[in-house]
Amino acid sequence: MPKLKKHIAFVGLMGSGKSAVGKAVAAKLEADFVDTDAEIELAANRTVSEIFSKEGEVFFQKREVEVISRVLRNPPRVIATGGGAFMNQRVRDEIKKSC
Repeated sequence: MPKLKKHIAFVGLMGSGKSAVGKAVAAKLEADFVDTDAEIELAANRTVSEIFSKEGEVFFQKREVEVISRVLRNPPRVIATGGGAFMNQRVRDEIKKSC
């Protein structure tokens, strides 16, 4: 099966199934999958809830943009973004360009 030529990104509200559908699509395409919230948690060694409660929403959103930008610089894969990520203009622009 051919490799992805561009990323496939799932965006939408929290709990809408982005990760579940993304994992299924990645499996069907034999592609790698990444959940950007999981990447943020891994980098921070804390849950999203902990980051929000200790650092605040603005801090989290900055980390989210950084992680999504980093993910999009890697080889193409299937991506599930955080629920509010697509509200950020930079994220929208990068997703439109890379996906």
